[in-house]
Amino acid sequence: MEGFIGIAVAGITALLGAYMIVTGDCRLLHGYHYATTPESERPRLARETGPGWWSWPWPSRS
Repeated sequence: MEGFIGIAVAGITALLGAYMIVTGDCRLLHGYHYATTPESERPRLARETGPGWWSWPWPSRS
């Protein structure tokens, strides 16, 4: 049962990340990003950070 819960949580997280990549919807970003990122750049940030495993902990690709 514990394994199923872990897989379910990982799956939901992956789906939310994929949603952010595809749509650029920034509503799922942390409050920190709202405070430090200009509104015009938030959709790009959502697409870049949607797959958290891809963008962290590696250095920025820009």
